[in-house]
Amino acid sequence: MKHRIKIQDFLFISILFLNISLPAQSIENLGKHLGWFVCDPYNLFVHTDGAYLASQIWVLGVSGLLMLPDDDVRYMVRENYCDGDKNPLNYINYLGTTDVIKIVGGFYGLTLLTKNTKLQDAAFTSLQSIAYAEFFTNSFKYIIGRKRPDETDPDSRDGQLEFDPFSGSYFSGAESFPSGHATISAAMITPWFMYYPHWSTALLFTAALGVDVARMGLDRHWSTDVLAGTGIGFFTGFFLSKIHQSGSDSFTL
Repeated sequence: MKHRIKIQDFLFISILFLNISLPAQSIENLGKHLGWFVCDPYNLFVHTDGAYLASQIWVLGVSGLLMLPDDDVRYMVRENYCDGDKNPLNYINYLGTTDVIKIVGGFYGLTLLTKNTKLQDAAFTSLQSIAYAEFFTNSFKYIIGRKRPDETDPDSRDGQLEFDPFSGSYFSGAESFPSGHATISAAMITPWFMYYPHWSTALLFTAALGVDVARMGLDRHWSTDVLAGTGIGFFTGFFLSKIHQSGSDSFTL
């Protein structure tokens, strides 16, 4: 664990030293990326003609409608899930933690040492997608206040319907919906597929699916939590990629 954290911190801190030998092309691209980060909240909601907002409403709406059978899905997954160290999903689960932001940020910093602007754009869009999607997910967590499965009454069969909106504490146990892990993994992976569409990059989504299953198997989320988180992460990465690849403030689907 300590060794892993050191690697993350090295990658994250490395971006601070890139100005030593950055190619002029990368410096220009860095300025462009800063502009993206500032302007894209507006672009997402206005220059997508409402498509991004509609996608988020659709994700939350569908997830809400599917909440009733969540408890049955929970027991089915738990009965077939292995909590031990031999289960690779317990390690894939790490791809949804906030520590991944350090790795993605560090990798983006390393891309600035190259002259590959497409690689730089993809790496930055991945990092930006995580930041934006996590902001939305954490906001919904606080507003909706859904109880985590392992925080509900074990004798109740309606635990999926326990809510404590605006509970005032992020660590109150009422921050299950949407899943932050699912959000991060989907937001991180989607831009790479958008910039490099290929069956090999499509396979990366299996890692996001693994995170989803792990969150349910570890009893930290309901199935609709991970559905909503995955949707928020995917559509954020999708629309940011389309905006950036269009070369303008508007695009067509």
